[in-house]
Amino acid sequence: MKKISIRLSEVTLKTLLERYNTNSITTAIRSCLDDAINTQLLAGGKKRRQLTPSQTLDIVKKEKHTSPIPYSVYIDADITTHLKDYYGTNCISEAIRCAIYDVLNNTGKELCIKPHNKIFFMLGQKNADMVQWLNHIFDEATSTYALTSYLEPFAGTANVLLHSEKSETETINDFSYDLINLHRVIKNYPANLKLSLSQPSIISDIKGSFTNFRKQLDEMTIPKRKTKKLELKRAVAFFFCRYFSHYGDETYFNEKSTEQYLSNLDYIYLFSKRLNNVHIKKGDAIYRLKTYIDSSNSLIYIDAPYINTEQYYKVNLENKNKEVFSSHTTLRNTVEKLRANNVCLLSYRTTASASALEKNKNAENVIRNTLDELYLGRGYFYALKKLKKGQVEILISTHPLSGFIAYETSLISKEVA
Repeated sequence: MKKISIRLSEVTLKTLLERYNTNSITTAIRSCLDDAINTQLLAGGKKRRQLTPSQTLDIVKKEKHTSPIPYSVYIDADITTHLKDYYGTNCISEAIRCAIYDVLNNTGKELCIKPHNKIFFMLGQKNADMVQWLNHIFDEATSTYALTSYLEPFAGTANVLLHSEKSETETINDFSYDLINLHRVIKNYPANLKLSLSQPSIISDIKGSFTNFRKQLDEMTIPKRKTKKLELKRAVAFFFCRYFSHYGDETYFNEKSTEQYLSNLDYIYLFSKRLNNVHIKKGDAIYRLKTYIDSSNSLIYIDAPYINTEQYYKVNLENKNKEVFSSHTTLRNTVEKLRANNVCLLSYRTTASASALEKNKNAENVIRNTLDELYLGRGYFYALKKLKKGQVEILISTHPLSGFIAYETSLISKEVA
């Protein structure tokens, strides 16, 4: 952190405080710089600018303020270095005033999270079509049953939450240290993460950077004492390896567009804003669900590993031999205790993968029979959604909702248009 002295006009200071709804000048300036770095300046963001950095610098140099007010504020050194380089000035306070000018005068187009935007791809992640479908169901459930909180015990990349409407209280949970650490870094240090992931030394050799980060992840241990430096370092390596790997499994390098990668980094700050008031927990999903048994008015979305795919969900790097989840019966029994005061929605896939069918032609019926054994005739409801490649998603609900069918007959012969 560097202590920076800066002079700003009374009008600018008032505008900053109002924009960021705070009485702290330090908080307002830091928030403004985060906005500048994460939504307008850098790589893909240049395409959205109406003014070039040099034009902004010329305007700021010519500004005349009557009795400017001096302030001292601590700013991360990597942020100030980037701003100086970006605006082409050696004066830190001048670079900061340029960033403030760009944000307050809206010299770039606003970004918004769209259904296809995601942190990175990962196996089992809900796609844009699924996210939109779930959103409508969440909205109806929340309004119909007056739900005030949201829990997602198998969050993964949190793609569902990132695209859903906010609840009064929100919690995401996952057993993977690296996923949870990444979410926390995105929430707390978005600018640092984005700048670290876009360093020229990394971008100039994507494959070499992947190899180096992959080695870092193998050699790093889970820190007992977490610090910003350690959390950020691990999050950078994890994000990069996940992004540039086949199926997002961080194992084998998969070359992708560098330009697209840099443009995607612009969304980190939007994800950070969405996570701003979200409680981010690391732990066993069943344990997390049990903490809600005595609570009420919660929408609980459960996207557990699908039947016969549990072996693909290992706890990354922390304990390579332990499965994230194995007992669907335990999950169902826990939902039974939750359903009296909460609405639970459970995602499953009723169709087997092509590889599973090659090994066992009866694999699909095994999945449907298992679901029948778990939920048939127990007062549940379900909706089917056809996905690409002929796969079918089933969403099981503890409560009746529009388009849902009472789960009173077997799924064996059920088809979806």
